Amino acid sequence: MPGSTTSNTASRPVHVFLDFDGTITKEDTIAALGEWASTLNDKNNIWLSHCNWYNAETEKFDEAHRIDFTTDGLKGLGQLGLQHLIHANINDRIQIERQSVELINGYRLFQNLPPQALYKAAQYNMAETSENRIEIRNGFGDLLKYLTAKKSEVTVLSVNWSEDWIKGCICPHNLNVISNTIRYGRIQGPGPKLTDDPHGLLLTGGHKLMAMNAARDRLPNLGAGLTYVYIGDSKTDLPCMLECDKAILMVDEDPAIKPNFVATALTAMGHQVQHISQVGPDFRFAWAKDFTEILRSGNLAPGVPAESGVPAEPGVPDEADVPAEADVSAETDSDSVLESVEMD
Repeated sequence: MPGSTTSNTASRPVHVFLDFDGTITKEDTIAALGEWASTLNDKNNIWLSHCNWYNAETEKFDEAHRIDFTTDGLKGLGQLGLQHLIHANINDRIQIERQSVELINGYRLFQNLPPQALYKAAQYNMAETSENRIEIRNGFGDLLKYLTAKKSEVTVLSVNWSEDWIKGCICPHNLNVISNTIRYGRIQGPGPKLTDDPHGLLLTGGHKLMAMNAARDRLPNLGAGLTYVYIGDSKTDLPCMLECDKAILMVDEDPAIKPNFVATALTAMGHQVQHISQVGPDFRFAWAKDFTEILRSGNLAPGVPAESGVPAEPGVPDEADVPAEADVSAETDSDSVLESVEMD
């Protein structure tokens, strides 16, 4: 059962749930997605105004819901009180997130942009020559190749606005992606409905947990016998981290040196968050800077070698390992849109 510490998780096959923005990628990609669409549809001023509004609203919320993790601040709370504060901090921002999506849909920011355009735009933004280049963390491809060889499954779980954008970013890796989607110019939730949002949108950490549990329940035998691993970087990942057997926090710096909400919250709840190289195979929580560190630790899946089985540099998939391009169906014959993102 996810979150259980009573069984030996080191010897069981794994199912890895991966966050996308800031976890697979080095930074959040929503800004790049919005900027690309606003430029294409001549809505730069609207996008900039929306970003300013969103940043102001989230800063105001975070200040009003700030948690004092000091000893004095936690005094008298108890574990239940602390968990309530943490979950409120993560999930009560839902009104802002929902309003943000409604505004974007109202602006028609993504009008006339079919799935192929989103997919190809992501690929273009991955290029070294791109002004808003999106970078994948080191070792991502190597980790996927290893997990595939071990017959372990990987699911990408994200509150990003576009499943096709994500698939374009992680190409040529053909992974199962659970995320919002953009269809006919509007941001929609994944189908079938996975959350309690009226429109089925994935907006919060609570929604990600609902979607993860729904995905787990669709596995053969409800996923019995699997070790569930979650890898994420932010507070929207914390509910899933707490539910899984193992969780890895992806950060650029040691959270003991540069405080991080997730690591601080876990520590306050009585958990240790050490570097992945300093824990054993039955670890509960750990942190890492990239996928190479995770793979080299030998602590993710059964049978992985420590240093010897990992290339010094991130590997390139063999030609036979590269899957066919993801199937993204068009909603319009907008050749001009496709041409605008095919900048070969």
